[in-house]
Amino acid sequence: MKTERKPKTPRLAPPPDELPASAIQAEQAREKAWQADKDNVWNGEPLKAWTRERESLFVRLVDQDEASSGLANIPVITERLNAASQGKTSLGIEQILDAHQFIEQASLVLFLASHEPEQWDHLRGRPAAFLRAANAWAEINIPLGSEWPAIHQAVAMRTAHRQMVAVRKPQPGTGGNSGN
Repeated sequence: MKTERKPKTPRLAPPPDELPASAIQAEQAREKAWQADKDNVWNGEPLKAWTRERESLFVRLVDQDEASSGLANIPVITERLNAASQGKTSLGIEQILDAHQFIEQASLVLFLASHEPEQWDHLRGRPAAFLRAANAWAEINIPLGSEWPAIHQAVAMRTAHRQMVAVRKPQPGTGGNSGN
């Protein structure tokens, strides 16, 4: 006697109240990052979402322009931050760090986010020309005295983008249980 098998139906995701706490927290973090990405504005103008394309181009341009990377200043910065953490100085982070070490990268982030790719596509293969265009834009759109707000905006955009990128969960036995 042959029994008839029922077709398997895919299991739907459990309702939100049955999800594990970590899944709920991850979903809330993604929603917060997504919303933060939508709310980005510089000088009253909305900024485009910080996409993987913009991040990739940013990293390539910064890698080619070592002078703007600020890597040569890391020992000085580390020394100043250590002195502040040990209470040897009462200076805040904005007095310890020189905005000019970071403003070029921040202006590049804001330049990329304030323009559509079609507006800068012709500069992709010419890093020096790209950086000149970004610096010319920054001269007009990042007035003196607003360097730190520009740096904070750039960092916030790149941080929110990193929260949106999926991280592969390690295989069992490889150590750690990170991932999203």
